[in-house]
Amino acid sequence: MVESPSCKALEEKVKVLESELAQSKHKEKNLEQEKERLSQILQETGVPTFVIDSNHVTTHVNKAYENLTGITAKEILNTQNQWLAFYPTKRPTMADLIVDNADEKEITRYYKGKYRKSAVAESGFESEKLFRHLRTGSKWLFFTASPLKDEKGNITGAIETLQDITKQKKTEHALRESKKGMRSLLDFVPYPIIVCNLDGTVYYVTPAFTETFGWTLDELEGKTIPYTPKGLEAETHQILKELLETKLVLRHITKRLTKDGRLLDMVMRGVIYSKDPNEPGGELILLRDITRERRMARNNRAMLRISMALPEYPDLEDLLDYISREIKELLGTEGALVVLVDEERRELFYMGAAYDDSMTQQRIKELRFPMDKSVAGKVIRTGKAIVVPDTKKEPSFYPGVDEKLGYKTRNLLEVPLRSGDLIIGTLCARNKKEGVFEETDVELLNMIAGTVVLSIENARFSEEIINAYKTNEALLRISTALPEYPDLGELLDYVSNEVKRLMDSEGALVTLLDEENRELFFIGVAYDDMATQKRVKEIRFPIDKLIAGQVIKTGKPMIIHDTLTDPTIHRERDKIMGYQTRNLLLVPLKSRDRIIGVLCAINKKKGSFDQGNVELLSLVAGTVELSIENARFSEEVKKAYREVSSLNRAKDKVINHLSHELK
Repeated sequence: MVESPSCKALEEKVKVLESELAQSKHKEKNLEQEKERLSQILQETGVPTFVIDSNHVTTHVNKAYENLTGITAKEILNTQNQWLAFYPTKRPTMADLIVDNADEKEITRYYKGKYRKSAVAESGFESEKLFRHLRTGSKWLFFTASPLKDEKGNITGAIETLQDITKQKKTEHALRESKKGMRSLLDFVPYPIIVCNLDGTVYYVTPAFTETFGWTLDELEGKTIPYTPKGLEAETHQILKELLETKLVLRHITKRLTKDGRLLDMVMRGVIYSKDPNEPGGELILLRDITRERRMARNNRAMLRISMALPEYPDLEDLLDYISREIKELLGTEGALVVLVDEERRELFYMGAAYDDSMTQQRIKELRFPMDKSVAGKVIRTGKAIVVPDTKKEPSFYPGVDEKLGYKTRNLLEVPLRSGDLIIGTLCARNKKEGVFEETDVELLNMIAGTVVLSIENARFSEEIINAYKTNEALLRISTALPEYPDLGELLDYVSNEVKRLMDSEGALVTLLDEENRELFFIGVAYDDMATQKRVKEIRFPIDKLIAGQVIKTGKPMIIHDTLTDPTIHRERDKIMGYQTRNLLLVPLKSRDRIIGVLCAINKKKGSFDQGNVELLSLVAGTVELSIENARFSEEVKKAYREVSSLNRAKDKVINHLSHELK
């Protein structure tokens, strides 16, 4: 049987319960007071705010909220009508989504990506939106919602704060409109314009800038423009310093790079603009591309110089070297060449050359290359200019010249030299130093090509006149030399000297045929080297051991452009003569119905022997043959006279003797 508590024990228990009840009431009172204080704080704060509980019931609304939205606390407190202030129909507010612990996909559904995680409230989100249905009128609001949690971390509600940013938005809109107007005004200007911050970073560039330089505003905004060429950094720093100090730069000529690496000549104007009278805002820079103007002026000066150069350079090769130097400077290349066609040999050779490297310039003139294995040959066949950006990728590029020179051609531009219906060669620019060959380079080189062709034709015409004059003079001297040189050997030495001078060769020979012994001997000799000249006269060759023998047999002229093509016969002859022969021109000496010998020019000093030389030497050969025949006839007359004189003397002796005997 359970013992009943004593009366005293019950009294103690009642006292404990009364104490606990009193404490509980005290805590509740404190809690209510705390809630009241928080409510008062919420009410008095100037930030529009509303609070909902876990059941989406509005528990708190402050005066700032009422003033902002036009909704009274009575309308929404203890209701789920918090949407009423913002939307025409019911839908969740940001606070409702926070209470539901909605994921970002759900939040995106209502705010379409125009939200972000709060920077100050953990697990909170913020956004801004134009609310058109507020009772106080349309407003832009910035709002932040974050969860309310108990001591265990469970969400018990959410608080949402609001901020009227309508003025800020209007200011931003006005600024955008101002920028739009400013940009429209700047975009109207046809020249490139840059608007920079004072630190040089880009704020705006006009479409004209993009069209000229290639960079867009999206690529440059907030960055510096990488368009200062190497070597101009100090100059650029100085002009920007001047701009900051004087607030204005009216004219500065400089160079700037484009996005694709082209170098442009520019006139730069700059001014410091200001948003505040006391504070500079940034830099406004206007650029004008004068590349074409300067290029045209430079080209015109060069064209005038080239056109006027003919009297200063009577020698064609010197003239074309001068033109090559002009091209090299104008196009900014390592080298420039005038390539001409040798129609007889179907080869190309360099008549004019200019290189930064003088050794390359000197050696290249000694080279020839096949017409059908080069870019130049392709230009001559098609009649069209060719730009080769990369020789490694060009099938028609002939590497043989580079291999012989020890030179590397990376890129080139080649245009035809057109004379009437004929293409007589090409103009070539090699290895552009900066950037790539452009259409303007092609236009310039084509323009120069017209002047070059005219200069070549004029020089050739002048050269033909001079050569004709020299030829007539030489023929006249040879024809009138017989009385001055009664000895045939001396006469033909004189003739050989005239041939050597006329052909611009190192040597010349009059080779005659000894028909009885079937041998060739040199009766007339002229060499630059006197020892060779003396030695050659003492040598005879069997007729089949010299090229001259073939000329005598066929009766046809012969040009040997390069003795290395058939070294056997030439090596043996040179060994005997003690002289190195590189090239030869031989024409027959014809006397009525037979060939009596050969007239030969040896080692042309410049270029190679051509058909014009053949015709000229054949003309001289006729006069030489006549002189030989006259000399031989004169010799025969003298011999006959001597024989008659001898007979007359013998006859006189006989008569004298008979007369003496008869007495």
